[in-house]
Amino acid sequence: MKENKVKKYILKTFYILALAIITLIFVSSVFSKIEFNDESFEEYVFYAFNGISSSDFSMTIYAVKKYGLLYLVILFILIALTHKITKKEYRYYPVRKIINHRGIFLVITTIFALALSLNNVSFFKYMNNNMLTSNLMRMEYETVKNSDIEFSKKKNLVLIYIESLETTFLSKEHGGAWDNELLPELYDLMNEEDSIYFATDNDKRGTYNMYGTSWTTASIISSTSGIPFKIPLEQSKFDKEHYLRKVITLGDILAYQGYNREVISGANTKFGALYDYFKIHGNYNIIDPDTVNKYDIKVNYDKKGSWGFNDKYIFDLAKDRLTYLANQEEPFNEILIGIDSHPIDGFKTSYTIDKYDKQYENVYATESILLSEFIYWLREQEFYKDTVVVIVGDHLCMQTTFMNGVNIEDRGRFNLILNSEVTTQNTKNRGVASYDLYPTILSAMGANIPNNQIGLGVDLFSNKKTLIEKYGKNKLNKELEKKSLFYNDLMKE
Repeated sequence: MKENKVKKYILKTFYILALAIITLIFVSSVFSKIEFNDESFEEYVFYAFNGISSSDFSMTIYAVKKYGLLYLVILFILIALTHKITKKEYRYYPVRKIINHRGIFLVITTIFALALSLNNVSFFKYMNNNMLTSNLMRMEYETVKNSDIEFSKKKNLVLIYIESLETTFLSKEHGGAWDNELLPELYDLMNEEDSIYFATDNDKRGTYNMYGTSWTTASIISSTSGIPFKIPLEQSKFDKEHYLRKVITLGDILAYQGYNREVISGANTKFGALYDYFKIHGNYNIIDPDTVNKYDIKVNYDKKGSWGFNDKYIFDLAKDRLTYLANQEEPFNEILIGIDSHPIDGFKTSYTIDKYDKQYENVYATESILLSEFIYWLREQEFYKDTVVVIVGDHLCMQTTFMNGVNIEDRGRFNLILNSEVTTQNTKNRGVASYDLYPTILSAMGANIPNNQIGLGVDLFSNKKTLIEKYGKNKLNKELEKKSLFYNDLMKE
């Protein structure tokens, strides 16, 4: 008798625990659907298996606060349905059978919840795309070797990635979609004499949000390798040791040309496997929360953010590092990765201004100030005349609830090139994707690009049509979403 009671207790505990896990999976997918509606299934999978332990947990805290009650309500209802709280004779046999049999109820609930959850994170769309095959990448991919790229002048490169920076936050008067001007300093920079900005409309809408470029790791890879970043369905385990070995990247070319190469990141570069990418392609010196103490033994609380260290500190540290690199004989490439504007609502710091009602607006406005101050410091340095500066929004703002209903088709990522070695008047109504920035940056540095293309990326300073301009954005996107055997081969050593 006692054994039966113990067995019933164990089964009951297992049942409740199973419902708790199922409910957690479902509510997490609801959180993703509501807060980050434009994210891809590949992004979830990639981050889950590549450095998630190095991520910022403020998003988890936010999710618990905002969706914790929903979780408890759903869990209570599921438990109550098969317990004495609601125990009664149901009229219809199928319902009565399911409710009165916990095993059947658990199986049906699990299937139903998982189906909804997978749909919420675009799993079925991903699977459907992988059932289709495209040869577009094989036809359009332009292969280069390190020795193919010749420089008429080896300019330095300061490449700045800013989290979720998009032109939507310019005022409507200045070509954006916001009532207020959140980025006045950046707007002024865009209109200065040595500034080049590529717009996808006749005004200020920035780079298109193409497939395989719409999250941080994918954006950084695409803008430095000339291809979107995809996770092949059959490649269940992503092998970081063989990170796009057949692809020649910006880091590979600059290493071949004798550049000093360095990355400064506010977040841990092990998150999203960026550490592996920068080490394999260019063997960059990496300064992030794991290694910063080698360069600054006084990293105090004011310099730290909720994920590593804050953007103001990144720019301050960059000033020291650039001064050092400029005194070396070799040209340099400094990559900065800022994260203050990461969702949820950005990271509020001691230097964040307090001008607007929403914290995220204040964070973006502060980012504009920090960037402009850093640019003006650069211009005062002797090495600036030989330096190209590129500012890139890594992707669109992921926080759907912040975007005031602005259609994703009307949004674009920020891009700005300063002090380019070449120029063009063809900067409006361009079909610009993230991977077009790669050959464009090299061209701005004084490099000659064979056939004006590397990978899928086209040099925007040339007269050659980009793939978006050739095929149209929607058609190109549909092809990129499909399985590519050629691309899968690039992923292998």
